[in-house]
Order: sequence, then C-alpha cells, then structure tokens
Amino acid sequence: MKTIYSPDYQRLLAWLRARRQERGLTMRAVGARLGLPHSWVGKIETGERRLDIVEYVRLCQALQADPEEGLQLLLSATTSPAALPRVAERSESYRSTQRPR
Repeated sequence: MKTIYSPDYQRLLAWLRARRQERGLTMRAVGARLGLPHSWVGKIETGERRLDIVEYVRLCQALQADPEEGLQLLLSATTSPAALPRVAERSESYRSTQRPR
C-alpha cells in the first residue's frame, strides 16, 4: 500500500488541515505565504499530491505550526515493536550486498 493512503498519512493531513482552519487561513492565503498556487495546498490536503519532508516543514512554517507536533503524531501511531525487526533485517540485507570501501 502506498503511504499516501495509509491511516497515519491521512491523520497527518487532517492535522495540517486543522492547523490551517484553526488559524482562519484559506488555501489561497497559505499558497501565497509559500509562493505556490492554492491548488498545491488543496492537493496536499486531499492526498492527491504527496508531501515530502522539506515541503512539510515549509508548510508548517506557513501555518505557524510546530513540525515536531505533527511528527510526534506519526511516531506515536506508527511505533510498533513488530515493525522494528523487519527494518533491521532489511538494513542488514542491504549492508551485506554493498562492497567495502
């Protein structure tokens, strides 16, 4: 499943939308603060366009929201002990395929 459809990502988008609405900002106003069209903001909020980490931080700054708060929302929802060994296994598998420098 692509991450843009995950419940965690949708929760982050809802958090961003709520921050914008709490501050009484329109998508046009946020777009203007970022120097981007309002449609960019709309595509982010609806999940049509994926938000990378740099864009996330810039969007938080435009919303006067703490980026760490949104990240904590994700971390508290996605930290699963069952998921950790799989990440470590993939990391070890990757390292074993790399040539020494």
